Amino acid sequence: MAGSGENKSQGAGDVPCWKGAVALSSREAARLLLRDGGVSAEAVNADPVLGEYFSRSFLATAWYPEAPAGDYIEAAARLLGRPIEAYARELGRRVVMRDAGLVGKLMLGLFVTPERLPRYADTAWARIRNTGRVEVRSLSRAHQALRVHHWRGHDPRVCPTIGGSLEIVVGAMREVRSVGVERTACVSKGARACEFLLLIERS
Repeated sequence: MAGSGENKSQGAGDVPCWKGAVALSSREAARLLLRDGGVSAEAVNADPVLGEYFSRSFLATAWYPEAPAGDYIEAAARLLGRPIEAYARELGRRVVMRDAGLVGKLMLGLFVTPERLPRYADTAWARIRNTGRVEVRSLSRAHQALRVHHWRGHDPRVCPTIGGSLEIVVGAMREVRSVGVERTACVSKGARACEFLLLIERS
């Protein structure tokens, strides 16, 4: 049923799910990107995939199957005439920006320094997805590696959104300057985990 969610303690753990807050923030980010790209509301509503997504009711605290997320990304990229990966990364950036809602405020509030990322990344992930574990290792003063393991809801169309979100998170950290975020491994290409390399300069 559209709009219905599952409580994690009532079986959502059996199906890869995302929190309603992520669905809402992602939808608002997609709406802004489609608007800025000149796609009319009529065209969005006429698309069978996006029409369902934009008309659906989500509760921020409920859990929903994550499987359709890749379809939403692919449909929006098609309307914009953009490559899926480039659009997904931009979507990830916009989700964390403050105009996209609760998820962005959570992430920007938690990760105010590079030292906090290893301590809280897995906790933050568990708040918004019910499968997967995140670990962060400091490789040097200028490099951190973030790995996502056992993400059963992984979709190669969704994975780039993580890199986009990390760009905004690292860029907002105190006392450092973000040089870039590179996805260096992905389970869709045979890796055991998806890995993102965070490049920073400390002031």
